[in-house]
Amino acid sequence: AVVATDMFPDQAGINLWSETGQHASSRGGLFKPNLVSKERFDKLVSFQHADMNHISPELHGKFDFVWSTCSLEHVGSISLGHRFALDSMEVLKPGGAAVHTVEFTLSSLDETVERGDTALWRKQDMQRLWEDHLSLGYEMQ
Repeated sequence: AVVATDMFPDQAGINLWSETGQHASSRGGLFKPNLVSKERFDKLVSFQHADMNHISPELHGKFDFVWSTCSLEHVGSISLGHRFALDSMEVLKPGGAAVHTVEFTLSSLDETVERGDTALWRKQDMQRLWEDHLSLGYEMQ
């Protein structure tokens, strides 16, 4: 089963995502008939709002897999995205896996946008995240 999440409707920045069709306010907004039948979708997909900066303890240890795609850079800062990536490990069952994609700047190793609607990660930010995961006992690939 899949639990799809998106930000709460009253969170800061929601208008940007809603106006561009990048926010799901309900499960129905996620259905894509070219990807899955309605019957299978209805059977397997649920939806709830989530705040990536405050993961509900009710979700801890509930999932085999976490996937966030181009989300880490939109939580307010590189530091908050880093914290989310670490905190998201708490929702995994033992042996679970997490995959996070992030907008990454190639134009500089040092200069970037560290805060705001879109924070651009650098190689050093990824290295720090890698090292922090390893120091906590997680495997990285």
